Amino acid sequence: MNDYYIESATKSDMDFILNLNQNNMPAVSMLSSDLFLKFLNISDYIKIIKNDDESVGFLIGL
Repeated sequence: MNDYYIESATKSDMDFILNLNQNNMPAVSMLSSDLFLKFLNISDYIKIIKNDDESVGFLIGL
């Protein structure tokens, strides 16, 4: 059974987020590790979507 849930992203999610972002360019903007860390510090909403404990997506709201 698929068990989807959303949780707050942390620095440990950076590799997943950067890889997923890079794999979906040019549909999304470039995201560097420096920019991700900046977003992590200034954004009110950075979430990871998980399915059975595996990261499957993310959302950054500025």
